[in-house]
Amino acid sequence: MIEVSEVDDNLKVTATNDERNLTEIFSGETVVNIPLFQREYKWGPKNLKDFWADIDAIIEGSKSSQFLGVVVTVPRPRNMGAPQVFDVVDGQQRLFTCHLAIAAAVRIALDDNRVTWAVDVAKSLLVMRRTSTSPTNIKVIPSAKDRQQFNILWAEIANHPNVKKEGGWGEESFPTPPSPSGSNNGKLLQQYKRIQSLLRSTLQKEGFEAFEARVNVIASKLSLVTISLRDPIAAPIIFERLNSRGEKITTADLVRNEIFARDASDPARASTMFTNYWEPFQQKYEDRNLGVELLLFPYGLTFDPNVTKAELFSKLRNRWSTLGDTTDIIEELDKYSDTLFALEVGDVSGDIPADLKNSLVRLHQANAPSSVYPFVFLGVSAVKEATQAAEDVAEAFSTIESFLVRRAVCGIEPTGLHAVFKGMWNEILADEKYGGKVRASAVADIIRRRTTVTWPNDEAFREAFMREALYKRKICKFVIAQLEIASSGETPEDDFWIEHVLPNKYHADNWGIHFSNEQHAELKDTVGNLLPLTAEMNQVASQNSYENKRIEFNKSMFSTTRNFADKIDEWTPEAIVSRSKEISEWAMSRWPHSLKGTET
Repeated sequence: MIEVSEVDDNLKVTATNDERNLTEIFSGETVVNIPLFQREYKWGPKNLKDFWADIDAIIEGSKSSQFLGVVVTVPRPRNMGAPQVFDVVDGQQRLFTCHLAIAAAVRIALDDNRVTWAVDVAKSLLVMRRTSTSPTNIKVIPSAKDRQQFNILWAEIANHPNVKKEGGWGEESFPTPPSPSGSNNGKLLQQYKRIQSLLRSTLQKEGFEAFEARVNVIASKLSLVTISLRDPIAAPIIFERLNSRGEKITTADLVRNEIFARDASDPARASTMFTNYWEPFQQKYEDRNLGVELLLFPYGLTFDPNVTKAELFSKLRNRWSTLGDTTDIIEELDKYSDTLFALEVGDVSGDIPADLKNSLVRLHQANAPSSVYPFVFLGVSAVKEATQAAEDVAEAFSTIESFLVRRAVCGIEPTGLHAVFKGMWNEILADEKYGGKVRASAVADIIRRRTTVTWPNDEAFREAFMREALYKRKICKFVIAQLEIASSGETPEDDFWIEHVLPNKYHADNWGIHFSNEQHAELKDTVGNLLPLTAEMNQVASQNSYENKRIEFNKSMFSTTRNFADKIDEWTPEAIVSRSKEISEWAMSRWPHSLKGTET
């Protein structure tokens, strides 16, 4: 009989109790589930050759055991009376190959009329008792694409004539695989037949004792380390560390698996919903080179402002359990997709209220951190649902923009803002003095309450424009673009380069008459020395003297640059300082401080 025992500590390659053999992994009321739309079984002849070589080495005595690797799983919530189900994140190929090997051994033993042995092995490692809460009693469940093949192999075992002659499986143990889906033929069934051929050859050439010894090696001498994740969101990181050459698992895969888990018993229906709802949803993200994971945390904060990343997935599970259907979950997730696309890539082609499009594009261009996303999600949604006025919400967004721009110009990192924005929407609605209206003044009040969060006042903002190297800050291009809009009244249609009028590299021949080395270093990256230019004109202007640059500037498509060339006859340190001051005065008006005269 099969040896049902733990891995001998002397045979382990790790020092962890989580290194287990198949008899341990497949024992008890435990189901190892490959989520519906996870990749199908992929191993072919070469993988099987390597797998079988390890078994041969143990049989021949050159090895005492073989470590197969790591299986990473995510436990599913368990219902009373139901088996514990673990979704496989990584390791499905090697684990499923072991299952196929035991199943092939059972089939061959039945063909050899060793029914008692075959049924005992199946009940120990492959099949559990049937329950009213589970439609299947097989201990390993394949993905949707492999289920038809899985049903074929199990139908041959379950309905084998030799079992029927010996009295059958018993009412509670009759093998019942999940509902069929996918192709009649594929790599899973092909591999199963290859393993059958290898085991049948052993039985015919060496006898049942050698056959049983080989099955014992598969069941008790091959080991895997099993990792069960508390937080499924960590799965992509775990996978990358353990299996960098494998097909990557993504957070989108895990979300998809979780959403469709409720439809595991009806793969045909799940497949229809997958095609009609999930794939179009995910494709929108792939088209923009974005991951669905960008949506999850800010989405979670829209319904629970206190949720942490560590508990996000459990909160999502609870949330989704209250929704009626798989499509309801996808539709709720997708509710904020268009707003996310606006913030992440500046794409406002989706369902965005017209009065908010410019506000969202500016937040994108200003590199708004993801900490503001929950507030923006709820703001756009409220305008679409007509519970807030578009004008009010747009002004609230502009206040956030001013806050972020002032901090960025002053070199303040966008850290520590999560606490400001995560519950801001609900905080405003809950305060009676705002009358349920989300307006700019309310946003300013909430920021002011966070005494540890700096909102630079006019003095600090002006000083940054006068002294700081704006060119080296991410906000620089946005400031220059907004200056161009103020000058021309139009948004620059083409991308642009930022030109140093006083060149980035100091050349005394062209510039030494007005600028010392020290003045060059001090002033070259300040806002007064910066202009928008096309890439081609930027190359032409390059290190030239101001007289030659001025000729090129007059040809520029940018109003800011043409006006500059028209007005400035000579470029000196005093001229740079003067222009920086002029721009700072404009900027203080463009991004006003709602709390004049203070610095919070």
